[in-house]
Amino acid sequence: MTISPPRKQRAELDTLRIGTLHTFGPYLLPSIIRKLEDEVGPVDLDLHEGDQRELLELLRAGTIDLAFVYDFDLGSDVTALVVSELPTYVLLAENDPLADSSAVALADLVERPMVLLDASPSRDYFLSLFHGIGEPHVAYRTSTFEMVRGMVAHGLGYSLLATKPASSMSYDGKALVTRPLADSVESSRLVLSQRRNVELTKSTEAFVWHCVQIFGLDMD
Repeated sequence: MTISPPRKQRAELDTLRIGTLHTFGPYLLPSIIRKLEDEVGPVDLDLHEGDQRELLELLRAGTIDLAFVYDFDLGSDVTALVVSELPTYVLLAENDPLADSSAVALADLVERPMVLLDASPSRDYFLSLFHGIGEPHVAYRTSTFEMVRGMVAHGLGYSLLATKPASSMSYDGKALVTRPLADSVESSRLVLSQRRNVELTKSTEAFVWHCVQIFGLDMD
């Protein structure tokens, strides 16, 4: 992506068509949009939330101009700017015996009930971490992030996640504990993607510029 700083003066922008994975959109977009509006004025936002497959289809169809997705099977027709490295962690109920550990090994989890975030590509990535260790015991599957947290908080199993909210409570007020993995595994990479060889609009150029500033990204 090649971009220039947005103009300081307030000016009407075209529609900002953005897609984001529903698991981490709430932790990224509000602050970016706030900063963008403070700098260039009101933003006409067309926001799409979904899983990786849905968002890449929308991107290729031209329905959206940018998408926050994982750096996973993007294809040669998509270019991406790495926004963040997201280390995998273990989510536990407050009274789980493993909550007393400073870090948790996958071998200690493989036979315990797992609450799986059943969304692409998180599902395949988290299950792949157990290769060579054993088949994880998936007790529950859900496609929503907060349902995972709620089920774990009520002692129905552990989960593996990458997005980490500021709050350590479930929606219904149960305490949660996060612990790093003791195993050395590759982090997930969150990227801002666009179709290759497609020129940025004024609004998408301003959005990307603010992402670069907020996250300290390297455009080289």
